[in-house]
Amino acid sequence: MNPNYGLMIELKPEFQRELFTKLLRQYKRFPLAKLLKRTSSLIYHYKNCRVRGLSIVVATKAIELADISKRELEKTQ
Repeated sequence: MNPNYGLMIELKPEFQRELFTKLLRQYKRFPLAKLLKRTSSLIYHYKNCRVRGLSIVVATKAIELADISKRELEKTQ
């Protein structure tokens, strides 16, 4: 694990796949990678749940970009 990523969290696989699928449809691969400050190949690893631990910064930014409400987040728990 890279210490530069900071605090890491793990999302439910279904939610993580749904989140990154929505983001890829909305922003496309390269613009999304630039917004999240990650490589474009890593975005697909996030989508396909090959990467379990996401940094809290990336997870928060992804949820913000997907425009997911607090109520929707509470339903996924």
